[in-house]
Amino acid sequence: MEYLKCDLCLESSPELNAISCGHNTCKDCIYKICLFNKKSLDTYSRPTDKKLDLKCLLCLTGTIKISKFEIAQILNEASYKREDSDKGLCSIHNLEPKIFCNECEIKMCPVCFLAHQGLPMFASHQPGNETMTVSKSIHSCSLHDKRPFSYFCSDCNTGLCEVCKMLHNEGHNLKLHKDVYIKKKEELRSQFVLPSRSAVEITKKLDDSDEQLKEEVNREVDRLKDKIKYVVDYLNETSRQLERERSIICEEIVANNTINKVLFCNLINDLEKISKSSEFDVNFKYLEKISKKNNLADREFKNELLPESINEVRNLIEKCSIKTNNKTLIEIKKKETASHMPSKSMTLTKSMLNYASKNPVLSSSTTLTGHNSVVNCIIQLNHGRIASASGDDTIKIWDEQDKFKNVQTLEGHIGCVYSLIQLKDGRLASGSENTIRIWDDQDNFKCIHILNGHTNGIYSFLQLEDGRMASASGDKTIRIWNPFDNFKCNSTITNQHTDSIYCLAMTKDGKVASGSFDKTVKILNPLNMFRAMHVLIGHTDKVSSLLTLQDGKLASGSYDMTIRIWDNEDSYKCIATITGHSKPVYSLTTLPDNRFASGSGDKTIRIWTPQESNKCNLVLVGHVNIVYSIINIEPDRLVSASADRTMRIWDLTNKIK
Repeated sequence: MEYLKCDLCLESSPELNAISCGHNTCKDCIYKICLFNKKSLDTYSRPTDKKLDLKCLLCLTGTIKISKFEIAQILNEASYKREDSDKGLCSIHNLEPKIFCNECEIKMCPVCFLAHQGLPMFASHQPGNETMTVSKSIHSCSLHDKRPFSYFCSDCNTGLCEVCKMLHNEGHNLKLHKDVYIKKKEELRSQFVLPSRSAVEITKKLDDSDEQLKEEVNREVDRLKDKIKYVVDYLNETSRQLERERSIICEEIVANNTINKVLFCNLINDLEKISKSSEFDVNFKYLEKISKKNNLADREFKNELLPESINEVRNLIEKCSIKTNNKTLIEIKKKETASHMPSKSMTLTKSMLNYASKNPVLSSSTTLTGHNSVVNCIIQLNHGRIASASGDDTIKIWDEQDKFKNVQTLEGHIGCVYSLIQLKDGRLASGSENTIRIWDDQDNFKCIHILNGHTNGIYSFLQLEDGRMASASGDKTIRIWNPFDNFKCNSTITNQHTDSIYCLAMTKDGKVASGSFDKTVKILNPLNMFRAMHVLIGHTDKVSSLLTLQDGKLASGSYDMTIRIWDNEDSYKCIATITGHSKPVYSLTTLPDNRFASGSGDKTIRIWTPQESNKCNLVLVGHVNIVYSIINIEPDRLVSASADRTMRIWDLTNKIK
């Protein structure tokens, strides 16, 4: 409970005495008022219960009414307090009371007297040489020869000598004066605070206020620092995004140049085939001159030279075709005319060309555009549709039956959309920064729930065997949501990983596999509060993807550029480490015949065959940035999503060498 404050000492008190001027004073400060009004009290010769008017110390105009007996008890408290000390020292400062105040008739130690004079109302008080004494007039009867008080009348609130007792009302309640005095003295002692002590407490409160002010200032400074850090991080992220965009543009420029190189080489090879026929006299010195001009083997082609060289070779083929009816040349000419220049979907990089001489290479047949930022995730929906999640805060729906036309765009997320999952009942869940949104596919994908709880991005989803949904986040937790109870969060799995949880997968026996940036994979048991059954250690960098293969084994991709295979029948022992990618492995998906595909930061997709010692039997090239997600929509068709803002459709039956 909060009490009102005394206007003099500014202390809260449960009992305040009102002064006529409007000020309030506590019992402790009545002592100061008594000292200030000491001289005016001498006009009364006899202790009485009559209320006296004492002036207010603050304004000197108001008055407070108090009986002289109470005043006497309060005025003597200081002297009696010091008389009780065994050594005769100041009970507060442990010093000898050497200074006597003539005005207050109280003896004080030097420290107390300095504090006493520090108050404005006592500033004029001067020290004297009188011995410490207490006026006896307030303890004796002024009507009967200064007889000492022997009794105290509680009804009249006054002291009585032996003579007064005999003349007093017999029905009044009388007590021994000594007992009443001692009791009153104890009460005042428990409440009495010297000015010096009050000043110390006020100073302490001021210090406390300073500390509180400092804390508030520090909190405000920290808040401003957080805002500045947020702005700096935002600017840095924007700068990184611009750098990524610049990199994509540069890659496209280099890739277009590479296309020209490939086309030029193919034209040269075609002319070599033509030269085997005796019907033509091809000037190969001229061709050699063109080749040297472009430095085919030793250095990069110059963009401004390639188109000219290609046109020269084309003109040569044209001249040859006019002079002959050679079927080989005619077929070459027809092929060249039909595909004057390769489309962007045939984009190749130099590293891809180097690999192509050793491995089968496949280019995509269709490129889907529409997103304005990184495409993080793709999943296959019901009714032949595909959903894609992007860094442009949107989700797009594509109709496979209508040539992958973009039929709908879902908006609502504030921040990058990282992950998607379609539940068994058809509802779609999407994970963004801190929030999960649930979309109803029966109502044109209307957002019906917004789930809060995670404190970082939601990177992966998984539907458990009992129908509940699990979400993995950068806040190092996995949350379990109940779709049958308005997606209420049933539990939060903590303390399993020490860094962001990036991927989830369901094992063959219904357990949950979780991959983390702490370089580990853990097998969690849903039937035992998701406690870890196995900890898979082997990767030397962040684990970024998980996949359960058709034979039940678990595959994991990592930033260490490897894929590890774990045997589910032998306590998830690592039985193979697959290499081939030159950047982190971000995504994995299954293919028929127990094959699987992997997407990487090296811009390629690789097809692996575990039956052939995990041999890579196909490389898919075309993306010009990180491949973040891949899915298998048909036995021989893949869809991939990339940081180059596109999705590509791959027909695995069109393998070329």
